[in-house]
Amino acid sequence: MRQLRDRLNASFDAAAPDAGREAHRLIREIGTAQVFPSLLSTVLHDKPFLSEIAGASYMHSNGFDKIVLAAGPADEYKLRLHLWRPDREPHSEHIHNHRWMFGSVVLVGEIQMEFFELAVGGRRMERHRYSRVLGPAKFSTRRLDSVDVRPTFAGTLGSGASYWLRSNLFHRITVGREGLVATLVLQAAPVSPDCEVLTNDPLGSQSVVELKKFTEEELTERIDSLLKSTSI
Repeated sequence: MRQLRDRLNASFDAAAPDAGREAHRLIREIGTAQVFPSLLSTVLHDKPFLSEIAGASYMHSNGFDKIVLAAGPADEYKLRLHLWRPDREPHSEHIHNHRWMFGSVVLVGEIQMEFFELAVGGRRMERHRYSRVLGPAKFSTRRLDSVDVRPTFAGTLGSGASYWLRSNLFHRITVGREGLVATLVLQAAPVSPDCEVLTNDPLGSQSVVELKKFTEEELTERIDSLLKSTSI
């Protein structure tokens, strides 16, 4: 895994105009059943690296475990493992866009993907700005306005499926609770200091959310659960 990080540092131009497509190509190469499990298992045998990863990983507010396996200088890119555990708290992901382009591959299970656009006559929703603030894993939300939103696509992606998205595309992922679901994500360099969230749930205004980091034991349990799954 350290060698993979060094390779990405040397060869992945995360700020390039086509970084999303390149992230997709790389993630398809890295996230295969022949390559990724052996890479991931090396983390469990490298205690300093395991501690480093735990310090950058946490339960995301959208309901999944966000595990940062590698990051470029100044967080120019991030290689992230997302885990939806069947015993997680019930949660519905908000419609959102991103601060960066990214490529992703489904490792285990399946996800339901929906795309949306702002369009007059659609469903009325509240638009919020979601910003990273100084400090580890701290984020703030602020209501902007009300907008009309309509769906443009809905589909199911199973194990082995991959895709890439531009930063300004609104989307939402829904995951069932029948078993473990995992995706691997390679995000490119940020193109904006914040992103937008569309929801009618109360998010508060100017509130700061601080996310709890995983311990090494919690991270080990999560990696073990993925490696022991029958699909990888």
